[in-house]
Amino acid sequence: MKPISPTDRTFQTRGEFVLKTLGEVESPVSFVYAEKLAKKRLDELEKIVAGVSTKWFKNKTDLAMVEQTKAEMDRITQALAAKRKKFGVT
Repeated sequence: MKPISPTDRTFQTRGEFVLKTLGEVESPVSFVYAEKLAKKRLDELEKIVAGVSTKWFKNKTDLAMVEQTKAEMDRITQALAAKRKKFGVT
């Protein structure tokens, strides 16, 4: 796996960058870096969902954003679980 610099993602969202990095993991050492990125992004997404969920009035855009954010969290979680299983990390 060639190293991916954080500035080499002008064409992707942060979620896509995390998924791409997880997908290209070939060794346990590179998995540590990818796992750290995934955990950071999941924390960011959880804060977004928590912030929107505390709003007193939610409109259609808020509900759509929560659904989209939860879907992204699911994709990252599934990719992370698959790589953990591959490398035997619990």
